[in-house]
Amino acid sequence: MILVTKRIFTAFSAAISTVKASQSSLHVLRTARSLQAPENCDTCYNQTSGAGISYEFYPQWLNGSRDYVYCEMIWNYNDTYGSDLFSTSPIKPCNTTWWDDLNLDDVAALYNASSATKNGPQSWSMDYVRVYASDPQDILGEPMVYGAVLSGGTASTPPYTVFYPTKNQYLVWDAGKPTYQLTDTDDYHYVLQGYKVPQDSLDTLGEQMQDLPDGWSYDVVTITDDLVFDLTPDAPIPSVQDEFDQIYIRIPAGDNSTTTPTSSAIIKSEVMSMFVLGALGTWFIM
Repeated sequence: MILVTKRIFTAFSAAISTVKASQSSLHVLRTARSLQAPENCDTCYNQTSGAGISYEFYPQWLNGSRDYVYCEMIWNYNDTYGSDLFSTSPIKPCNTTWWDDLNLDDVAALYNASSATKNGPQSWSMDYVRVYASDPQDILGEPMVYGAVLSGGTASTPPYTVFYPTKNQYLVWDAGKPTYQLTDTDDYHYVLQGYKVPQDSLDTLGEQMQDLPDGWSYDVVTITDDLVFDLTPDAPIPSVQDEFDQIYIRIPAGDNSTTTPTSSAIIKSEVMSMFVLGALGTWFIM
């Protein structure tokens, strides 16, 4: 009996140590921020823009991103080459004075585009963002990163109509904080990604929506578990845009691989698995 108790205590101690290590790694992941391409990057890749320029994409992240103000610029080519999207995030918050003074003809001429379109300023609604993007590019005096190529016609999608952009992003909404969601007539839920309206109007935004389709609703939802999206280019994410030009992405129903619980729940599961198996004298990585 004493021997069994000792083995259980040893297993429990080892499990706690593993949890602390996992939590420490999570903290590093959620607080670090990459500003230049790593020397060795297994997940980096090259992306060719609509202008025919090849960029190396590497992971860049921003912790504490909720309410972080950023601006996006879209260079438009045609339906064959689509459009290029550049962003000030996660390099730095948008310089709104520079943004307001930009001449769009001059911007379009930088990459020989037919036109350029401003998207923003807007603010992230989530608490952590990781994207794949290029090194900073000088855009008439301020840095932006090249982050995506948009298929032709994406920018002209009508409000509340589903479209399917490809993204390479890891997004986290922290438990206990509000999310802003649309629900359609098929009971699909879409969470607001970035907002352009004043922050203090988000709670009552549904009352301002004049074009919300019948049967749709807008709700403020305080989540009890972290909401996590791990988006990859090979799986386009169903999305909708509201009448304020704000993008919402669909929360997959019952799909725990993308909208999670998060690491805290996973760590608790690992503790129990290691505790039981360790007590029996057998250890596996779950």
